Amino acid sequence: MDPQVQLAAWERLRQKDQKLLLKEIQNDIIASPVISHPPFGKKKSIYTDFFASSKPLRTFESVMMRSVLPFYANTHTTTTSSSKATTMSVKIARETIRRCTNAINTPGHEHQAAVIFSG
Repeated sequence: MDPQVQLAAWERLRQKDQKLLLKEIQNDIIASPVISHPPFGKKKSIYTDFFASSKPLRTFESVMMRSVLPFYANTHTTTTSSSKATTMSVKIARETIRRCTNAINTPGHEHQAAVIFSG
């Protein structure tokens, strides 16, 4: 699925019914229903550390598999078509994140913003 189409569908759903949107996203999460064995009996494992490292979503992982990984290359060079495409994708992603998070530098504003890719 085209990521823009999916994002647009989720945005329409967000405007219409946020609980349904959350359910859609929850159903899209790739996770195992792991059962742990704590001292007080069996319990279903619940993942709660979404701030540090969220679980992958099927929608975005399928986009990565089809549209990104086959052409993925080093972003520190532009000598091949793959590296140019990857470098451009990172540039577009950085600008998209900057726009979506309002991470812009405003003259006269005390806080400066930056989008830094790491990992």
